[in-house]
Amino acid sequence: MVLEARRYDCDAITFENLKQIRERISNGKKFQQWAFKKLQEFVAYKAEERGIVVDDNRPQYTSRRL
Repeated sequence: MVLEARRYDCDAITFENLKQIRERISNGKKFQQWAFKKLQEFVAYKAEERGIVVDDNRPQYTSRRL
């Protein structure tokens, strides 16, 4: 992700905020070992070294085009 952000001259990477994912999906216990947060931490660590901001956003309307 970080290399692709640099390739396209992006100054930020945004992740969908998935803090409530277990409440929104069926059988949430199945996903207790889910590694999304860890992935975001690794990306943030590498991005910081290259001056790229990593943030999260609320998922509402993120797929909508204007």
